[in-house]
Amino acid sequence: MDKKSVGRDRNHYHEARPSRKEKHGRKKSKNVWIRYVLDIFIRNLLSRLLDVVINNVSWFMSKIYDMISNLLYQFLRVVSLKISEAHAFYQLKSKRRLATILGIRDPKFFKHLDKNLMCYRFTIEKAGKTRVILNPSKPYKKILRKINLFLQNIDFPDYLHSGLKKRNALSNARYHDNKPYVCTMDLKNFFPSTSEVYVYKFFKDKLKMSVDVAKIVTMLVTHEDVEEKKDEKKIRRLPQGFPTSSILSYLVYFDLFNGLNRLTQMKNMKFSVYVDDLTFSSNRKITSSFINKVKSIAFRHQANYPP
Repeated sequence: MDKKSVGRDRNHYHEARPSRKEKHGRKKSKNVWIRYVLDIFIRNLLSRLLDVVINNVSWFMSKIYDMISNLLYQFLRVVSLKISEAHAFYQLKSKRRLATILGIRDPKFFKHLDKNLMCYRFTIEKAGKTRVILNPSKPYKKILRKINLFLQNIDFPDYLHSGLKKRNALSNARYHDNKPYVCTMDLKNFFPSTSEVYVYKFFKDKLKMSVDVAKIVTMLVTHEDVEEKKDEKKIRRLPQGFPTSSILSYLVYFDLFNGLNRLTQMKNMKFSVYVDDLTFSSNRKITSSFINKVKSIAFRHQANYPP
């Protein structure tokens, strides 16, 4: 091999071998890619870990919030009905005194209530359903109006819009003005489900009447269920058509409505009652969890009264 060929081979070798700068550039590019992949991996890992931590903390805080809300609800809902001791019905023990208040001359009138109190029955069609209305006779209606007049003297909250003067469906709607989110619910079979047991408990426990007087007043404001079958035991209920039914439907379920009002106060919401319609309004979207809470409270209070 001559010297020229050897020189050419050496030059070829030097030309084929990468330089130090090229080697450093390749290593640098590899390191960049490795760092990029590691950076993406670490970011994804941290993002997932952060999501898990946030979800767990949110779940934990929601449980703490629910627990505190339940405790506050149990504390705040224990509010008694505001009835003045000077109210004509409060702590009423005498049947003779009851007769005087209601304008009944003979106290023996109470011994034959079923014979002395007459009602006329008729039906109306509303929303595809047939409703039974009881229209009391004039003497009977006069007595019921006096009872209703005395019941009006109880201190009622602003959220009640039925059974009171100057409060109606229109005032109920205006009560929720300027609230973007509104939810309405109705209590199923409200009047038919309000049996004489509920009404008696109100007169006996809330108005502190004697047993005899509470039974008489309960008999006056309730009527045998006209839809009961012949072979079934007749149960007296709040009838549709009596002047006293609307206001008593609230008073009987005061603990229920008061509990719902306290719940909405804790949520910074507004609540109103119009007969058997419940209306909730808020500046924020009303969640399904809140609706479920309302249902659980309603069920809890109805379960406290025997059917």
